[in-house]
Amino acid sequence: MKKDENARRILEEAERLAFEVGYRRFNMDDLAQRLRISKKTIYETFSSKDELFTTVLNRRAGKILRRVQEILDLDSDAMTKLYLMSKHVVDEVSHIKPSLVKEVETYFPDVFDVYGDFYRKIVGGLTAIIEEGARNGEFRTDVNPVVFAYMVQGIVDLSSSPYLLIESGLSLDEVYTAFMKILMEGIVKKDGEYGGMATAPAASLEETGDGGRGARPRENGAGTGQDRSGQGYREGEPDRKGSRSNAAEAT
Repeated sequence: MKKDENARRILEEAERLAFEVGYRRFNMDDLAQRLRISKKTIYETFSSKDELFTTVLNRRAGKILRRVQEILDLDSDAMTKLYLMSKHVVDEVSHIKPSLVKEVETYFPDVFDVYGDFYRKIVGGLTAIIEEGARNGEFRTDVNPVVFAYMVQGIVDLSSSPYLLIESGLSLDEVYTAFMKILMEGIVKKDGEYGGMATAPAASLEETGDGGRGARPRENGAGTGQDRSGQGYREGEPDRKGSRSNAAEAT
């Protein structure tokens, strides 16, 4: 029982340290000092730094994917699921530094392959939610789920930018909320709207008589019984200024 408790404590602190400093700066001396235990106690549970680091990475990925599945299994609408899923991914992945990803690719190619599968599962979860929303009439049917997943990844990258946080004056949560508002309003299907842009009412197209193909904006009351000078004229009659111009050209 004590051994299991030691393993849990070691893994929790090792995860925090690993995501703070990366693989190369991760060492057992620092970990033992933070835990206030001896290195011998760590090595009694994990035979090497590499074994511990690999276990930490797989443990983190497993936690993220378990939460993903919990969100997918929720008895809720697709909009709520998509918001929770995207926020979960942003919250978790934003703590993974690009340098750590590069180190994992270099020193732990097998784990890096596992993380590739991990990201595919994330995309699969987002895809399932978007498809569910499309079937239920919540989302547009022309949204590419893979593109959307990479947009969420873009949010992760931008959210961690100190320049964005400083210039916007927003917290990380507020930046995320702003990003998701833009994304959500771009895919949510609303009455009379499509992706936040109002579609032209059918009646306005019918009024043109040609489906809007030859429609041009009316200018200064043209066609309404006034010429450009504001004087009245009969429907179908050219305005007087145009008539005088034509007469002058004819002479």
